[in-house]
Amino acid sequence: MDVAKGFNQSESQLGVVEIDLSKVPANQLKGYENFPRVSGQEGLPYHYSVWQQETSIYQQIPPEAINGFVK
Repeated sequence: MDVAKGFNQSESQLGVVEIDLSKVPANQLKGYENFPRVSGQEGLPYHYSVWQQETSIYQQIPPEAINGFVK
């Protein structure tokens, strides 16, 4: 949560939304198993998936999966 709030403060100020991933009908992949563990720009997806627990969702997020804004 601290990472998400930190990115929000330093960038757009749009807010942080809680998403129930069990309600997202997309394939879920673990970035640290799929992206190369290298330095530089090419390694960012790997590092984000490990250290920031970043999640990517393919195409769209169903409205019922969005629990609301986090304060």
